[in-house]
This record gives sequence, structure tokens and C-alpha cells, in this order.
Amino acid sequence: MAITVKEKEHWKNRIAEKIERRIEKLVATQQPAYLGETGRKAREAAIGILNLADTLARKNEVDEKIAQLKEQEELLDTIWLATSPTQVRELGRSVTTLLDETPTAPQEVALKTDPASDDRQCGLRVVEVTSNSD
Repeated sequence: MAITVKEKEHWKNRIAEKIERRIEKLVATQQPAYLGETGRKAREAAIGILNLADTLARKNEVDEKIAQLKEQEELLDTIWLATSPTQVRELGRSVTTLLDETPTAPQEVALKTDPASDDRQCGLRVVEVTSNSD
């Protein structure tokens, strides 16, 4: 005689319950603090992972802000070089060489262009902005 699906499910559940009770009994008699210790370690690990994720998120925010500030600084240096006389450009070139830095592409143009020969100041044009308040 074959066993029905309902009977199979019943015995599967009964066997799982017996196994679970046996595990609890073994832990209680041989290592009573095992489950508590394991739970504590799991909580600590989870908190550590969450703190790490939070720390990484904050680090990424700080890195983005640093990149923005560096970009603004580079832009200011480029504008300064593009609008400066030859002596200041020479100083900029010397400082760049001394510090073993690589100028950005716009700074390179600003350093190579002679202000006396370029009325546009290294490709930067002054545009007059007028207001249309009609």
C-alpha cells in the first residue's frame, strides 16, 4: 500500500521536529552557552558589516567632495594662469616642474600662450552680458 502525500508531509514534519529537539538537547547538555554565543557573534558580525557599509558610504561622499574641491581649485589655477602676465606664467611653469606635477590640458594651453600675442587670453573670451528687461 502506497503512502499518500498528506502522510509524507506529516512524517517529514515529525522527523524535522525530532531532529530539532535532539539538537536542542545536545546543545543544552554539552554546550549550554553555544546558541547564545553563536547569536551574539552573528549580531556582532552583522553590526560590523552594517558599520562598514555606512563607513564606506561616508567615505565615498567625502571622496566626491574632495574631487569637486580639487576640480574647482584646478579651474581657479587655470583662470589665474590664463589671465596673468608672462612673469606669473613662468612662475607657474617653474612651480609645476619643481613639484613634479602635470598641468591639466587647459593649464598647458594657458602656460604655452603668450599673453601679448593672444588678445583672447588663451582661448578664454570675455563676453559682455546684457540684461533684456523689456
